[in-house]
Amino acid sequence: PLDIHISGPLLQSFTWMQNDRGLINRLRGDVVNIVGGTYAEHIIPYVERSINKFSLWYAKSLYDSILGGVSWPDLPNVIWIPERIFKSELLMPYSLIKVLNEEYGKYDSQGRYLAPCIVLDDNVHDWYEHYFPDGTRCTNSRKVHRMFDNEGNYVFVVFIQRVARDQMVWNDVSQPSNPLHQLLASLANDPDQEQIVIYGDDWEKAAGVAGWDFGQPGVPAWSYDHNISFLKSQSWIQPVHIAEAVKWWGVEKIYDSDPYNDPPTITIHYSAYPELHDWTGGNYDNWYYDFKNTQAWGCTNGPDLNGNEIQGDYEDLWIFGHNELMNAPDNEISKLGWITLTSMLYETAWHTGPGGELVYWGKNLWNHTRYAGIFAFGARWLDSLRLFGIARIDSLDLDADGEKEYALYNDKICLIFDKRGGRALALFTSEGKCVAGNLMSNWNG
Repeated sequence: PLDIHISGPLLQSFTWMQNDRGLINRLRGDVVNIVGGTYAEHIIPYVERSINKFSLWYAKSLYDSILGGVSWPDLPNVIWIPERIFKSELLMPYSLIKVLNEEYGKYDSQGRYLAPCIVLDDNVHDWYEHYFPDGTRCTNSRKVHRMFDNEGNYVFVVFIQRVARDQMVWNDVSQPSNPLHQLLASLANDPDQEQIVIYGDDWEKAAGVAGWDFGQPGVPAWSYDHNISFLKSQSWIQPVHIAEAVKWWGVEKIYDSDPYNDPPTITIHYSAYPELHDWTGGNYDNWYYDFKNTQAWGCTNGPDLNGNEIQGDYEDLWIFGHNELMNAPDNEISKLGWITLTSMLYETAWHTGPGGELVYWGKNLWNHTRYAGIFAFGARWLDSLRLFGIARIDSLDLDADGEKEYALYNDKICLIFDKRGGRALALFTSEGKCVAGNLMSNWNG
């Protein structure tokens, strides 16, 4: 079995490629369980609740329409947290747990509520002391856990095992001396058979490409395939989907009659995978601080919406786009604005590495979050301005660069022009379409 997370833009590209040689059909099979998440992998604790709500909702709507859903009906939905950066209400103004339930919670065929499950890393498990219902301290990151917010909403939590991440690629797990082999062998003989070992990582690492060539000397690039085949061939190893384990050792236990059967409860205030925790100096806030205090190119006269006395920094730009959309009517054009905003927040505040700077491609993308303001104007035009029935010209700053754009519109079309150049930034139609413009883009192509 395979649990796989696909971002919204990538899934749409598969669809645009007309099933990409049957890939979408294979993703709909019983071997693959789709892991849900956000639309375009922004770092979720650092944005407004409404952005996370839209991104999770829109991603799930794509999974439902293209792949038939995130999980099977009687199994809980599993959610991928971008870069496994998570925060509790202690460190942010609202509950991510509540938002995740609002968009990915569901009921099974027995009418029981199935809270979603998030995937984090085993280093985080050891940061927070927590207990089983009988008061025994939990020291086992291979158990299914539950995590509550202040209102009683909860998610299940499972943990990627570092030993699996280190050994599944460029190593030979079939060798008895291999650390992952040894862990699995010990678990096969453990009296507690309610444990799950999760391997989770970037696609390119599993594929043996993109510079992830470390590990045991002489092991070929296709070592992941070899290791999967070995694990499948061993009768003492049971391959499972995460959602299956969560149902067996999470859902079924909380709905039985014995409260002492419930999974351990953990409260995680902050999480990051081990390498990222080190790269960021112990907290992703350090990278985000750089992000929110760096002025974006071309925005020296932009607004200072976060009050840090820096005009047009990257946080100012997404706040501008967000505020404009929040004050725009809900229609097809404003939805395009939300898609653009959440997409251009991809890998929010990512850096070149330890001690590095904001990554260049990120600056290209984050600069475009401000263009959500152009869609907000288009949404207002579609909703009301076009009803005047006459041609008009408005001049106002629609993209937070401190310079006015020109909006030319009548009852049929609306065009947005920048101060310089003759190319329309966007062309909206009365059918709610954007038929010209490339605002959701990377400057590099």
